[in-house]
Amino acid sequence: MNRAQVVLVPPSSIGPAGGSEALGLTRIVRANGVDAVRRIEIVSGLPQLLFERVLGHEIGHGFLAGCPDVPRTHAEVEGTCEMISSWWLHHRDNPFARQLLKSMRESPDPVYGGGYRLMRSAVDGQPVAEIVRRIRSGARIV
Repeated sequence: MNRAQVVLVPPSSIGPAGGSEALGLTRIVRANGVDAVRRIEIVSGLPQLLFERVLGHEIGHGFLAGCPDVPRTHAEVEGTCEMISSWWLHHRDNPFARQLLKSMRESPDPVYGGGYRLMRSAVDGQPVAEIVRRIRSGARIV
């Protein structure tokens, strides 16, 4: 079993991502040909729902690290992680969650926003369990 530590860190320890400051980072190590999440870092001081959104995204990176290594573009990886984060937000029915989802859908960033839209359109209407099963089996989504 892989155990990962989730820690709060100052923004300066993570750096930029996608043209803006990153709010989270998943540190993955490779040992004996297997990837394992060792640490998830999230910027301290975030409102709870934003923290949860970032944690959901970073958990997506951890999930992908444990799946078969298939070729994925950067947009597919980040889009998958954004999609996983959106699943959590959809269950947090409040105005801030809706605003976060809207900003994800409308993000002009080609990797994060474009990747999210790419992945959402590729899985439109499919049950979450089926999407997870496909990714875990090594199937390409796009």
